[in-house]
Amino acid sequence: MRELFVILLFFTLVPFSFGQEKDLETQMQKQTIRNTFEKNGSNYIGDDKWDQTFNNISHPLAITGGAFVIGGAITYVVGSQNNNYQPDNSTQYIGIGLFAAGAVLFTVFSTERNENTPKRKKVKQKYDASDWEVE
Repeated sequence: MRELFVILLFFTLVPFSFGQEKDLETQMQKQTIRNTFEKNGSNYIGDDKWDQTFNNISHPLAITGGAFVIGGAITYVVGSQNNNYQPDNSTQYIGIGLFAAGAVLFTVFSTERNENTPKRKKVKQKYDASDWEVE
């Protein structure tokens, strides 16, 4: 029962730890920097880059990743009922693997990408036989 309480407490307190900054000066400085970049017409890649991280959680692989995270956590807890939550058996290692794979899937596929990757230009080199001659 104590473990269930700790898990529920963790899942209720973690979302509140990522709140707004309480320091008004820091917020004002960041807003000033944003305004400066917007006036110059350039893109500000400060905090706005992090605003794109979990925009697309409806992606099928992001949903699968979320299911893996929950399934991995449950598998780990079920496998560790008898040994004080220290990874000893294969069920716990499977839970850890599912959790890690799910976290990666969820993070990668829930991120909105607005910029395309630049394509490399291939430079053809002319064949010169003298480069291969042994002197």
